[in-house]
Amino acid sequence: MKAKNRKYYLLNFIFVVGLIVLFINDHYLKLEFSNWFTGKLSDFIGILILPMVLSYLFPKSITLNVLFAGIFFVFWKSPSSQPLIDIYNQITPIKITRVVDYSDLIALCILPISYYFLKKIDTFKIQSKGLRPILLIIPTIFIFMATSPPKYLRYTYSEGKLKCHRCPKLVKYSKEEFLEILSKNNYIVSLDSSHLKTYNRYDTFWGRDSINPMWNYPFYRIDTIVIDEDTITNFQFALERISDNKTKVWINGMDISEEIPEYKVERKLRKYYRRLIKKHIRQSIRANGRKK
Repeated sequence: MKAKNRKYYLLNFIFVVGLIVLFINDHYLKLEFSNWFTGKLSDFIGILILPMVLSYLFPKSITLNVLFAGIFFVFWKSPSSQPLIDIYNQITPIKITRVVDYSDLIALCILPISYYFLKKIDTFKIQSKGLRPILLIIPTIFIFMATSPPKYLRYTYSEGKLKCHRCPKLVKYSKEEFLEILSKNNYIVSLDSSHLKTYNRYDTFWGRDSINPMWNYPFYRIDTIVIDEDTITNFQFALERISDNKTKVWINGMDISEEIPEYKVERKLRKYYRRLIKKHIRQSIRANGRKK
């Protein structure tokens, strides 16, 4: 494409509609309907329109732009990108984050479709003399940067050595009642603010109840739990209010005495301790909860 016509890499219906869908999904749908579809939709849309942005900035080779978009996406979804994210978050006011989930790489299958649209961009271009590409570049950068994580991610931060990502249990008690049950079970529950070291937006989002912050703040910690012969330390969990008499308990992480030499062993231990904790919660409720 001639340099003067490269504006159509942004001024086309595919890009504009994709950008709108990305914004709505990240800032509304993920929060209201946190599920597999809304989680993957942003990845698919992002991979679809990222080569268009690259082709506007570097119009010489569409093929290289598509390949680079794929390589960058793999890097972004890997742990290798975390040092770069940490450095960026230290020097900029707009924080970014991402979840390492290799199932997101399924979105790479959209790259051939993006390549096809780029080759046929004249078919989808928007003819407008008053609309300039620079007016799309600025919001595009902010939309890409300000991606909102799924709703469940608000509740699942942990600094424990054995993390349990997305391990919830629903109990038919209010947050107050559940915390009282733990107290009756002789556990000392304290507010856990360790996640604020990394995600300072949580403090603003959740706020604090000056009268009784225990009821309003979602993150908690128990220093030690002894279950039969298993000793769990630094047990971190979150409480999400579902209704007046329902609470979702997010089992986030813990420290255990066993070494965790490799991922397969960690996965087995995670399943074991998740079952152990959930069983212990059921037993605590039977022993100290009110009759349902």
